[in-house]
Amino acid sequence: LAQASEGRTCSRLCRPQSRTPGAAEKALPSAMYLTQVLNDIRKESAPPNTLHAEHLFKLNEAVFNLAEEEMVDAKMASKLFIAVQKIRTAYTSGKYDNTDSNFFYDYLALLGTMQNQHFFSQSQTEKMLSWIKEIVDDGSGGKGGDAASAAEINELKKKLATYEKTAKSLAQLGGDSAPAPKSKAKGKAKAQAAPPMPEPPAKKGKGKGKGKVVEEEPPKGKGKGKGDWWGGWMWQGASGPDLPRERIRETKFKGEVVEWRGTYGWG
Repeated sequence: LAQASEGRTCSRLCRPQSRTPGAAEKALPSAMYLTQVLNDIRKESAPPNTLHAEHLFKLNEAVFNLAEEEMVDAKMASKLFIAVQKIRTAYTSGKYDNTDSNFFYDYLALLGTMQNQHFFSQSQTEKMLSWIKEIVDDGSGGKGGDAASAAEINELKKKLATYEKTAKSLAQLGGDSAPAPKSKAKGKAKAQAAPPMPEPPAKKGKGKGKGKVVEEEPPKGKGKGKGDWWGGWMWQGASGPDLPRERIRETKFKGEVVEWRGTYGWG
């Protein structure tokens, strides 16, 4: 490619070469110089004049050489973004001065510098990245470029692809809700379940086992004479607290002495 009038080449796509500032520029901090460059571009590109590559080069250089200690506020960031928007409009409409054939490369270099600045918002950065993709996919402005320029364009394509992949991954992470943790209540309930209540002892029946069946002792009561009934048992004998009497089970072996009551008894 032909060199520009000031000796610029197209190899400065992502990192412009710093030129020696003039005497008036030496006295200005980089932030103030950036403001001056923006004002000069606005005046010099006002109709009937148009933008040319030198404007883009100066703006790129001013942003790239900003001192780290100088903060760019939101107002200045907005002015810079608007300036880049106007440059894009001029490029896409073809209304720019391309006398030195460097406009495409200076525009691409400017976008490469701008998208890397921390003071732009995320939406502004993504917009400028889309503009980079717009021109590298088209590639019409870079026809006839040298090998160094083509390599730098390819490098920008790689950076753009990496950024898009990262942004997509972050969007997926932000959109997917974290799965709800499994409840441990069920497991704990099983582990801490109360032991089963012991079953009440079954009442002893009247089986025909070899052992003696111990029957529940009925409460003492006053008899009404011979053959008193009490609780399903027949009490045989005279009534009285000190007289012996025998309890007879009616339903089995009638007459069998089951239990002696009273003070006296036999054997």
